[in-house]
Amino acid sequence: MPIRHVVKEGECISSISFEYGFFRETLEEHPDNAALKRQRKNMNALRPGDVVVIPELRLRTVDTYSGSTYRFRRKGVPEFLHLRFLDRDGKPRAGLRYRIVVDGVVLEGNTDAAGAINRRISPAAREVELELHDGKRVQRFLMGLGKLPPISEVCGVQARLKNLGHYDGELTDTLDAATEAALRRFQEAQQLAITGQLDAATVARLEELYEPKGART
Repeated sequence: MPIRHVVKEGECISSISFEYGFFRETLEEHPDNAALKRQRKNMNALRPGDVVVIPELRLRTVDTYSGSTYRFRRKGVPEFLHLRFLDRDGKPRAGLRYRIVVDGVVLEGNTDAAGAINRRISPAAREVELELHDGKRVQRFLMGLGKLPPISEVCGVQARLKNLGHYDGELTDTLDAATEAALRRFQEAQQLAITGQLDAATVARLEELYEPKGART
């Protein structure tokens, strides 16, 4: 029978799917998870306490011949890590050398023309260590995966504004004066109507900048 999995801190749809042996898309598109998907929009940004329904696994039968060797490859692995770096004017920080350590695996390269890093990682990864070299200094980041609150929550908006350099307060989950000021700065930088409110255009632009479909952030 189906399992009702209660989301814990640091979990997302990618890690949950990996744990139970499903494709991410199978859980995202399952009818019993439709309401959660509508609420959270990005299923890789869930909140502790959310419930993901895990259907029963369907067994697949494969005909084989005795005495032969077969290799089976699990699909849907690995997952993608997406990071994007902008300067204070919102311009991409392109061509910067980076070094990433994920679960002991070292990944190196340069940010692309959009200031982005796109790398394959394990869906079970929980933490990323990053060094970013700009020729003058080295910036170091320690990031927990699966901890970004959903954009449907005020704290999720605050987290995105903070990472984009427009908000430096705590994640209060309250649309207070500091958050409204951060929204106005973001709206001005993105040439949107300066309202200080979470209007549809502002949320859509935050999603466009911050949440590529299917990537872990």
